[in-house]
Amino acid sequence: MKSTTTYYLFTFLFRLGLGATMSLYTPFLADIGLTFAQIATVNAVYWIATLSFEIPTGMLADGRGRGWSVMMGSLFYAAGGFWYSLAHGFWHAVSAELIIAVGAAFISGALSSWIVDAPDRKGTLSHVFGTATAIAGLATVLGTLLGVHLAAPFGRGVAFAIEGMTAVLAFVVAAGLMRGKELEHPMGEFDALGRAFRHLRSSPTMLWAAAMQASYGIFQTFNMFWAPLMLKHLDMNGVGYTWIGMYAVVAASGFLVRTRFGQKDGTGAGMALALAFAAAPMLAFAILPPLAAWFALLAIHELGRGAFAPFADAYVHERIESGYRATFSSLQSFAQEAGMAATLVVLAFAMRPFDNDPRAIVWMWAIAGAVSLGVTATLWVRRPRLPDAP
Repeated sequence: MKSTTTYYLFTFLFRLGLGATMSLYTPFLADIGLTFAQIATVNAVYWIATLSFEIPTGMLADGRGRGWSVMMGSLFYAAGGFWYSLAHGFWHAVSAELIIAVGAAFISGALSSWIVDAPDRKGTLSHVFGTATAIAGLATVLGTLLGVHLAAPFGRGVAFAIEGMTAVLAFVVAAGLMRGKELEHPMGEFDALGRAFRHLRSSPTMLWAAAMQASYGIFQTFNMFWAPLMLKHLDMNGVGYTWIGMYAVVAASGFLVRTRFGQKDGTGAGMALALAFAAAPMLAFAILPPLAAWFALLAIHELGRGAFAPFADAYVHERIESGYRATFSSLQSFAQEAGMAATLVVLAFAMRPFDNDPRAIVWMWAIAGAVSLGVTATLWVRRPRLPDAP
């Protein structure tokens, strides 16, 4: 099987499982007794753990192989998903998040690095990453349908069992079709880390990209609370269908990245435009009435969110060398996850006076959207004018 096809297959399986959990995640945690502040705390634990493991796993991916790293990540995801499906309280949820965090760290950086360096890769990076985004959007829609359909007879915890099963299938793909089928990288783990740090420290374009990715973490405010807000106006099936519509837009955003705008000189502008599209609608939820206007805002927000990752991946991978690619990608992911963790820590304290009050959510989004627009505008004005090459 061609490497590009393998990459798309793994992406589909992996995102199918994630899709099953996305619309049920916060409602499931509420079912087992967690408050809004505890939900933010649990998610903060995940992101702090992920960024703690990010760089060591990136080093292992460069030293032992990107296919091996993706395989290990799938294994941890499977274990974490099955364990989460049995969760019955705060500390159980925390332990499951820690297991999944290890899996996320192994896959982050390694998966994109594997396909970038694949000798038989077909298509430009923007084309490949854009196509993968479209496939991920489709898989997420199907996973959501499956999760919502099975949640009624089996409970919302079934979403994590689905995640565990799809991660097992992804493990089979990684073990059989990815491990060992890549360029050899004789560079040792610590050599890769040193070179990645030196490149990041000396490159204005990479520092700018890291700042853009860190600012993306602000949107964690949206991830955590869109479902409980919509549940005040819709039943669980309605929330599931809303999520399907949102991710249909994400799939469409992948085709935007595949266009001529997404070629090398456009990926930096694409990152900024994607952040602006995601941030602007968050300002309007507090002043526009539900539900029709909100659906339009959700679509615009997800269009920006969906386009950002492939633009950022293409921007970074076009400017770094192969030998330390996974380690450097992990540094970039570290920046984004640090932004998410910081946002969640703030939420864990800021939402305490408003626990279980959905009216606070739209105003929190308005603040987050304004902050994101301000940061994005500042970074765009101060962007490097002369991009460096690998």
